[in-house]
Amino acid sequence: MHEPEADAVPTLDDVAGLAAAGFDYDVAEGPDGAVVRLRGELDLAAAPDLQQQLLGILARQPASLTLDLGGLDFLDSSGLGTLYRTRQAAEDQGVPLRLDSVPDHVRRVLDVTAMTPLFEVRS
Repeated sequence: MHEPEADAVPTLDDVAGLAAAGFDYDVAEGPDGAVVRLRGELDLAAAPDLQQQLLGILARQPASLTLDLGGLDFLDSSGLGTLYRTRQAAEDQGVPLRLDSVPDHVRRVLDVTAMTPLFEVRS
């Protein structure tokens, strides 16, 4: 069995298991649209799976998509990229996208990166 070197950089496969421990989400879909509630740390370990799920939801053409960020403890650049790519896909498909219950620490990240104006944000 191959043992990784102590200074080796972890791959996505190495960190994929961390998503379950630090991040969770649930989806509610109905005639008024889809609501995705995010909890925990939206980071490199969690972002790819979430992105895939959000694109799958958008492919079903919901009336709207709301991302409830109230349970997020942490957002890094990977998570920010997921929000941005979701925004682009929603715009391409004509699906209104809203960020709801945005915590102050996430709002600061959106503000510092000049991304706040790209989203409909509800605190």
